Parts: sequence; structure tokens; C-alpha cells
Amino acid sequence: MTDTPSPPTRRRISEAVLGWLQHPTPADLAEQVASWSAEHWEIARWAIQVHGIGPLLYTRLRQTQYWQELTPALQRYLADQYALNRQRINLLLAELEAVLAAASVAGIAIVPLKGGVLATHYYDDPALRPMADLDLLVRPDDESRLARLLVRLGYTPTDATNRHRSYVLGPAEQPIVTTDGEHPDNPHGLELHTAIHEHFWGITYDLSADLWTGCRPAQFGSATGMLLEPVMLFQHLLIHAGADMLACKARFIRLYDLYLVAPRLSATDWERLLDAAQRRREERLLYAPLSVAERYLGPIAPAAVMARLAAGVPPRLCNYLVRLDLYHVSFCNPLSIPLGDKLHWYRHGREQLVALRYLLLPSPGEMREYYPRMKRYWGLPLAYLNHGRQVFLWPLQRVLRLPRHAWVHRARGGQ
Repeated sequence: MTDTPSPPTRRRISEAVLGWLQHPTPADLAEQVASWSAEHWEIARWAIQVHGIGPLLYTRLRQTQYWQELTPALQRYLADQYALNRQRINLLLAELEAVLAAASVAGIAIVPLKGGVLATHYYDDPALRPMADLDLLVRPDDESRLARLLVRLGYTPTDATNRHRSYVLGPAEQPIVTTDGEHPDNPHGLELHTAIHEHFWGITYDLSADLWTGCRPAQFGSATGMLLEPVMLFQHLLIHAGADMLACKARFIRLYDLYLVAPRLSATDWERLLDAAQRRREERLLYAPLSVAERYLGPIAPAAVMARLAAGVPPRLCNYLVRLDLYHVSFCNPLSIPLGDKLHWYRHGREQLVALRYLLLPSPGEMREYYPRMKRYWGLPLAYLNHGRQVFLWPLQRVLRLPRHAWVHRARGGQ
């Protein structure tokens, strides 16, 4: 490919695609796409895949005048993504029901997290919410019993990190059918959590002590599981989306989740959310995803709540968020993120020094989380070598404008 689109062009196209989902109506598609080449349309398709919005776009545009402005190839892609994701979600939810039913018989309480609860209790059509795997929360005392139960159900243990233990139904190694979006035959797993926390270079938000509060039995298809309170689900989604922004793997679908859950929160719930963030001095991990989500989707949190959250956020981060868009902190952006952008999240002094320590010299436990497939001990030196190489390449990639993830952009001409 001799003339790849410039970063501003990639950014403009990626952000335009998100605009097609904005409330209340998408922008004038005909004017936007009039000069797009085949390569521009591939950038748009890639943005749709990155942000997990293929099924949403299909249902939003299919019956409107905008549909005919899309290329036939993109029309087919969106229709396929909706149909394939429906099959995939049906498969995952059937597995969820089977695990919940068996756990109920064994007297083990399980809380479905993220996609499992969103697809079943918040999205009108479960096929609109892509899911990579099933995330389940269990009390620490029940973890070993549930692990044995999963093995009896045909699950194979795979990876283990400080955050969760992973399982797959069937053999541990399963082939990837396609890398171009959702597909029912692509591998999917089950991640078993006994605690819920997010952390990135010293920013930590632990929900473990609070998450079971207010849980109640509810139906997940034909089986019964424990349903999170809306405020606890919302808080979990916020810290997960905030950590994704920090890690530069943000997705629009996570912001759309916030948009769907927020109306279920009462005035008391918003006060609880504020109190939880202020007690931890981690308003930033809630404020950042909310502020970006509101730019794309309109008001989500009460203005007074946003103002009180902002009061606890480092001023440099507030200023950074004003000019931040999802392109910059997602896989749509092929370039390495400047270190200074990440340091905006940290208060001057000790916090920034701690962040640099995490960057330069992670602990063995952190390395096992960064590289979950390495063997417990003998893989550690190799992981440190790989991490050192990545730290060295970071500024080099910036100078030479090399893709930060060559495996993502190799087939797309550096898009």
C-alpha cells in the first residue's frame, strides 16, 4: 500500500463512525463519506470492530435513510456481525445457565458480571452486546468447590492471574476462526473472580468488600443467579472503562453500557457512588469514563455529581479529558501513547514516581498479570526481557511512528 491515510484522516474516520451512534440521530452520512476510498471504508470497518458496535450500528441504521450510504461490503459486514453475535451470545448464555443451574444445586452463589448481566437485564436485545467470555464472581470460600464443579461440567483450567482464574469449555487450545469480529466458533472462556479490583501503575480501586451488598436472586434465562445492584454494576463498569482508557484499549461499547445502566440509579445511589470514590480518593477512575461518555452520548450523570467528582480529579487530567477522544486511547490509534499523557492521571510528586516504578520495574505478581500465559517461575525472566524490550521500544515507536501493536495493524497497511 503506497499511500496510507494520515493519522488525522484515520482519526476523523474513526470518530465519524462513532458519531453514527450518537443520540438522537447520526450526522449526515452522505456528506461524510462522499470522498471515502476503499481504504477509508476499511478504517471505518476496523473502528466498528475495535469498539464492538457492529450489532448496534446494524440495528440503528438498517431501517433509516443512512443505510444506503454505506458500501455493500459494510452493509454485509454489519448484518453478519449482528447474526453471528446473536449465535455467539446464545451460546454463551446457554453456558451461563448451565453453570448457574449446577451451582444452585451445589448451594454456590454466583454473581454474573459485565456482559452476562448486561445482555440479560439491560439490553433489550442480547445480540447487541458482544461478549468475549463469561465473568463470574464467587465468594472466596466457594472458589475451590466451584472450580471442581466446572471441571465436572467439562471446563479446562487455563490461565491464572491476581484478578481471576480462566477456564474454557473443552480443550485448552482452540483455534480462532476469524479475527474480523464476532463469531460463535471463536474461542471464549470463563473467568472466575473472587475479588473485583482495577489497578494501573499505582491507581487502585477495589470493590471486593462492597460488591455483594444488595445482591438479590434473579433469573438468567432458566437459571437463577445473584443480580448486582445497579449502583454496584455501574461502579464496576466505570472502573473497568477507566482502566481501559489508561491502558489505551478503550471501547465505545463500554461507554454505551454506562448509558444504559445510569437511568436505573436513584439519587441515593449517586450519593453512594460519590462516597465510594471519595473514600478511596479515586474520583478520577469514575470521572474520566463518564466525562468521555457524555461527550458522545449526552448527559449520563447529574451535573452536580460530575462537579463533585471533578473536584477530586488532578487538574491536569481534567484539562486532558476535555480534548481527549476515544480514537487516541483505543486500538484505532496505531501509535504509541506519549508517557506524558499517562502521567496526566497522576498527582505531582509521589504518585508520578510510583507510576514510573510500575512502568520500569513491575513486581513478579504484576508480571504474571501482564503475561498470564507464562509458567509460574521459569517464564519470569523471559517476561522481564520482553517487558524491557517493550519499554525500550515505546519512545522508539513514537519517533519512528511505528505501530504500537504490529499484529493488529499489519494486515491493514499501518492503519
